Amino acid sequence: SFAAQWIDENQTLLAEANDTTWKFAEVALEEEHSSRYLMNALKDYGFQIEEHVAGMDTAFIATWGSGTPCVG
Repeated sequence: SFAAQWIDENQTLLAEANDTTWKFAEVALEEEHSSRYLMNALKDYGFQIEEHVAGMDTAFIATWGSGTPCVG
């Protein structure tokens, strides 16, 4: 599938994102650096970002695509 192929081809990117957010070591609901890092990474891949979801400073929704299905 497209998704499985993309994951295989981007293992380095995904490992880097995992390692980076792990190193921030932020406590729950205060993930300011992790949230910003992930939002910026997703924006770089064409995702639309909705920030401060549900009144939470670190919560966001990332959506990609239009019509159906839409990944979010």
